[in-house]
Amino acid sequence: MSAADSVQGEQFQARRYETKYASASVGPSGYLRNLVVHHEHRGEGHGHELLSMITADADAQGTPLVAHARDELVTGLYAKHGFAPHEVPGFPAPASVQGIRREPRPS
Repeated sequence: MSAADSVQGEQFQARRYETKYASASVGPSGYLRNLVVHHEHRGEGHGHELLSMITADADAQGTPLVAHARDELVTGLYAKHGFAPHEVPGFPAPASVQGIRREPRPS
């Protein structure tokens, strides 16, 4: 099973998101591949800014998002944007990594 299967084949516009100190990319299946904030600028809201852009696009397209979170701080950031624990099929992860999913919200 692939990442595309994990969101039931729905197609999301693949895109890279960037701010001055952060970047993220989302694949066409709605899999959030990475979200990186420059270490000197963590805690300044850049991750929230990126997730707000990503979730707005996903909501507009009616696409769920899936990702993996590596620690409680990151899991908490995602939770504030509507992500909840979820097994990501096709991507077995070590116990230290949590699969998460966010359903689209109607506009």
